[in-house]
Amino acid sequence: MQRSALFALVSLTGSVLPASSQSSLDYPKTTDEALARISDEERERVAVLRERILETTAKLDETAMEDYLSKIPKTGVPYDMVAIRGGEFLMGSPPDEAKRDRNEGPQVRVRVSPFWMGRYETTWDQYEPFMYSGVPRYRDGTLRYPEHLKNPSPATSFLHRPLPTPR
Repeated sequence: MQRSALFALVSLTGSVLPASSQSSLDYPKTTDEALARISDEERERVAVLRERILETTAKLDETAMEDYLSKIPKTGVPYDMVAIRGGEFLMGSPPDEAKRDRNEGPQVRVRVSPFWMGRYETTWDQYEPFMYSGVPRYRDGTLRYPEHLKNPSPATSFLHRPLPTPR
């Protein structure tokens, strides 16, 4: 299993060590240190979990992708998504294009997988429940490592406990 995939799965499970031993040890200072502390038993559990996820995750069928309207859990705030087809395109402008800037090239063929995109700009009602998740972050949104491990709530807890929208 790739190191980044293993670290991501460990992050999702919420622990690097059993809870009983975790409180008595210092938090790891680096990713390598955190990975070195993972027991063989935990690595096996992560590998099994990864395989279960891969087995139960359906391949994205682009023809089955449709636009949809849904609501954010616990808030009822609606959002509208548009299915964007995958494909290839030429990114960048040709060298002989009028008023072309130097940062617009060189041209590169790019392949994009299908995805969904919001039909409209994100509103504050949609954004705020995710903004206050209780997980310490830097200004750019990345987790404050290792402080986020001290807060046992997973990063996805915002889906279960969003704050009410201020009025």
